Amino acid sequence: MVQVFKGTSPRVAEQVKAEITGSFFGWGAGGASNIRHLCRILKDLGYKKVAGLFDGDKVEEREKAEVEFPEFHFACIPAKDIRTKPPRKATDEVQGLLNERLELKEEYAMQLKSLFGSLSTHMNS
Repeated sequence: MVQVFKGTSPRVAEQVKAEITGSFFGWGAGGASNIRHLCRILKDLGYKKVAGLFDGDKVEEREKAEVEFPEFHFACIPAKDIRTKPPRKATDEVQGLLNERLELKEEYAMQLKSLFGSLSTHMNS
C-alpha cells in the first residue's frame, strides 16, 4: 500500500492518536494537479492500494482524481494547507522554451534538434 500523503501526516496522526495502516511513503506533490500524475505512475507500476490527501481548498482536484482513479482513495484535509506558511513574495517571469501559444522559440530550434537527435541515438543504441 502506498499513501500519497504529505510527509507531516504521520506526525498529525500521532497527535490525534490515530494509526495510518500500511506502508507509508509520502511527499508533497508540488501542487494538487500533480497528484493525478503521480497516481498514473503508481497505477502503471501495479500499485493497487493508493491514497491521496488534498489540501482543503482543492476539492475539484480531488474529484478529478476520484473519477480518473476510482480504485484509489482520496480525501481533503479540513484546512487550506497542511501547515501554516508565511506570505511569499511575487516571483520574476521565467523564460521557457515555448511561448504563450506553446510554440518553440526560434532561438532554441537548433539546440533542441540536436538534443532530440542525441536522445534518439541513445534510445536506439
